[in-house]
Amino acid sequence: MVDLTNPNTYQRWQDGDLSDNEALELLCRQLTSLQDRLEPLQFVEKQLRAWISEVVDREGGRAEVSGFGRLQITGASQSVTYDRRRLDNLVARLAAEGQGELAQEIAACRKESSRSGGLRIIRDKSDA
Repeated sequence: MVDLTNPNTYQRWQDGDLSDNEALELLCRQLTSLQDRLEPLQFVEKQLRAWISEVVDREGGRAEVSGFGRLQITGASQSVTYDRRRLDNLVARLAAEGQGELAQEIAACRKESSRSGGLRIIRDKSDA
């Protein structure tokens, strides 16, 4: 189990007592241990949310719980995305074919957003 008040593995790595590989092995084992302990709680959370949803739905889709907050059932939604590379190619082709106004109109519809990078973990599949 991870003891964040005593980050021994991390501190030993920072101090140079552990190689990067040794630290990663130990830290990943700690992460696995934590995830194994959280998994049953996540199942309970999912069940509680399902029950709460059922009650809120019976209340007309909205409810308020004093000291907790407001609850609302939201409908399913769908988002549409487009292949950026293909659209960029289409805009370039339209511009090259003399349809610059249409190309600019399409290009003006482009919206970019960014999200911060982070650690991505792709777990090995267990043999069990």
